[in-house]
This record gives sequence, C-alpha cells and structure tokens, in this order.
Amino acid sequence: MMCILYGVVGLRPLGAGFIPWEAVPVATLGQVIARTFIQWIGALILNQVYVVKAKLVTMSEIQI
Repeated sequence: MMCILYGVVGLRPLGAGFIPWEAVPVATLGQVIARTFIQWIGALILNQVYVVKAKLVTMSEIQI
C-alpha cells in the first residue's frame, strides 16, 4: 500500500504529462535520494536536540 501511495503521489507529474515514461526510473531514484537526504538532516537536528536536553538533565542533576 505504501509503495503504491509513494508511486502515485511522487510521480504525479507523470500523469500530468510533465515527464515522459522513460524518465520514471530517474524520477524515482531522485525521490529516494531527496527523501533520504531530508530524513538525514532531520535526524541530525533531532540528535542535536536530544544531546542538548541530555546535557541539561546531567547538569541539573550535578547541581542538585
């Protein structure tokens, strides 16, 4: 189900005639690369937030 939804929503320009059928593999690969990059950035940001919160908890425990 998720694969179908990913394909339908992600390749919507195909149905509108913006890209030809020959470009489908490249468009799919581009989506995978873009989504992976965006998730990687999000993971880095969340990691930094988690590290900062962990340091705050550790510092507050030391001060008590």
